[in-house]
Amino acid sequence: SIKSLNSGLTLMKPDSNVDSLADNPNASSDPAIVAYFANLLSDWCLKIETYLDDSDRSKYEAHDSGPDTEIEYWRRRIQRLTSITDQLKTRQCKSVIAVLTTVARQPPSVIVDRAYVLGLLHQWRQVDVNLTEASNEAKDNVKYLSTLERFMEPLYSGDPDVIIDMLPAFINSLKMIHTIARFFNTT
Repeated sequence: SIKSLNSGLTLMKPDSNVDSLADNPNASSDPAIVAYFANLLSDWCLKIETYLDDSDRSKYEAHDSGPDTEIEYWRRRIQRLTSITDQLKTRQCKSVIAVLTTVARQPPSVIVDRAYVLGLLHQWRQVDVNLTEASNEAKDNVKYLSTLERFMEPLYSGDPDVIIDMLPAFINSLKMIHTIARFFNTT
């Protein structure tokens, strides 16, 4: 199954015996392999959707959170999303998708539930789009929030003269983010 590792996801890989059979051209006709891969893909979809829908940011924030907490949240999110994406790029994961795609392209069969596989692949494509969108959002937010890092230390040190001197440049950076950033106002 999937396990949580530092709030990241580790996707279940196909059993090595079944994975070796996936290279067989007849794998898409074997109901046991198709059912196993369909269950795997269904599990991946469910777990990734659940992860992407987790909007409870309170576990990342404390009562004394500040701007640095926001940047760190988005940096951690990039790492977790990249980890998921890297797992999906492995040969094993690609084999699962390839076999199920082959099933979807075959004529209807009594042996394999093609309609279920088609629906599952449709769900998978949507999960893949959502994962890409979440990854782009995290990268974009880090890119823009990183421009504010040079202003954070004066804010935390509390020296009023330094804060007053840096305020015009800080406000200009905020205006730039508000104007240009595609995702920042979405969360």
